[in-house]
Order: sequence, then C-alpha cells, then structure tokens
Amino acid sequence: MIYQESIEFLKDLAENNNREWFAANKERYDKARENVIDFTTKVLDSVRKIEAGMDENLDAKKCVMRIYRDIRFSKNKAPYKNNFGVSLPTSGLKGGGVEYYLHIQPGNSFIGGGYWMPEAPHLKAIRQEIDYNAADLKKVIDDKEFVGLF
Repeated sequence: MIYQESIEFLKDLAENNNREWFAANKERYDKARENVIDFTTKVLDSVRKIEAGMDENLDAKKCVMRIYRDIRFSKNKAPYKNNFGVSLPTSGLKGGGVEYYLHIQPGNSFIGGGYWMPEAPHLKAIRQEIDYNAADLKKVIDDKEFVGLF
C-alpha cells in the first residue's frame, strides 16, 4: 500500500520543486521512497507468480527510479520528478526485454508495460508478429472488457 504521507510528499514537491525545499524535506522523501520500495517488493512477489522468467534476485530498491531529473537538455528546469517511477524488467536490470512500469503520482498514477527502445532486430520481429497476427491483435483490443479497462 502506498501511504497517504507518500502521496502528500509528492503533492508538496510538485508545489515546491526546488533544492532548498527538498533539502528541508529530505526525511519525508526518504520515508516516501522506503514506502515505495516496500510496495514494489510486494508487487514483485505478485508479478513473479505470473511471470515465470522474472529474475528471482531482482531487488525492489533497484527498480525504483531516481527522483532527480536530468535537466541538461530540458526546457523544464525543475530539479525533481513529481512522481515515483518503478521499472520491473522481466529479463533483469540490463534491459533488452519486456518490462512492467508503475507510475505513482497524485491524480496521475498508472501501470504500463512494453518493450522500451528495442534494438532494430527485435523491433523488426515485433512488427512482423503484429503484421502476421493482426486479426488476433484486433480481436484483443476490440474486446469489450479490454476497451472498458483501457
């Protein structure tokens, strides 16, 4: 469970996204991050039950992304993300495979999945499978339950 205090921290951070405020609230951040790590541990345990190939040694702490933004090439110079991002790779932390993603943000939380930046041969294979199985894919995405959820 993500605690209300963690959500409140993110709300306050969104309103005060500067280094001085963050330094003064570092203890709140640390508690919120620990909450997200504990939550991620539970999610990992659940995902492992349905994802047979998921690395048993995957550490929840390494799955929680940094809160610090890379502002070097961004017009938005806010130093911190106003969310917690969690990446759950199915083939280990080195990448190169399918991942689950959790985005925890007040008013904008979601889950997702996919293959982030596949290499050219993998992308070609994915596109080829979609082309060969277009009717099956269409059936899935047109299903009433799928449409209702997504």
